[in-house]
Amino acid sequence: MAQNNEKVLIIITNNPLVKSESILTEHTTLFFSDLNKVLTKARDLIHQGYKLITHPLAGSVKPWANPYRTIVLEEGNQLNMRSLEIMEGSLQKYKQFENDLEKDFSEKTNEAVRQDYQLIDYDLIKELI
Repeated sequence: MAQNNEKVLIIITNNPLVKSESILTEHTTLFFSDLNKVLTKARDLIHQGYKLITHPLAGSVKPWANPYRTIVLEEGNQLNMRSLEIMEGSLQKYKQFENDLEKDFSEKTNEAVRQDYQLIDYDLIKELI
């Protein structure tokens, strides 16, 4: 754990833009190409004592419309039940729309649209960090 009240953050993302931006280099960033793995890793870290700093389904874009998600967690030393409840609910919501999200997004979007969604997700995190 960090000393001097310094917050230790972990960023978990499937957003290539978040991965490539230097603004986030002072924090540990875990990149997964699969959204399910992003959500699952965040849940696993919460079980290890981390606390959610950002909501897994943040933003005004419906969770099944934007497949890019970045989650920020803060290191802790005990299970945060509220974080776990939010994460489990988010995983449940994702599972409801998983097939539609992956199929529809890849079939119905071009690179410019994907970059727009990446930017939406990135802007939410950039403001926090």
